[in-house]
Amino acid sequence: MTEELTELHVENPNEAVMLLGMGDANLKLIEETFQCRIITRGEVIQITGEEEQKAKVTALLQELLKVIRKGINIDLRDVSSAIEMVNKGTIEYFSELYDVEIA
Repeated sequence: MTEELTELHVENPNEAVMLLGMGDANLKLIEETFQCRIITRGEVIQITGEEEQKAKVTALLQELLKVIRKGINIDLRDVSSAIEMVNKGTIEYFSELYDVEIA
């Protein structure tokens, strides 16, 4: 049985670099947590693995991209928090955590 790829597109290569993290640390953490494989080629991110895991990873990456597109640099701690939210089923609120303005 062949696994189908899920594709996600980034708007520019800088988003992909931010998403992957230093030394691809963010990517490695996500792959290890969800037992999937993430392949990046330019502005295309491909995800392989079980359907349920791919869906979680896709939702996770989409939320992380929303935060990046707000001009916020993410790090491993942000990715860890997002992973916890995916596992709890609350990932759709992740990007809202970065909406609060500090006066």
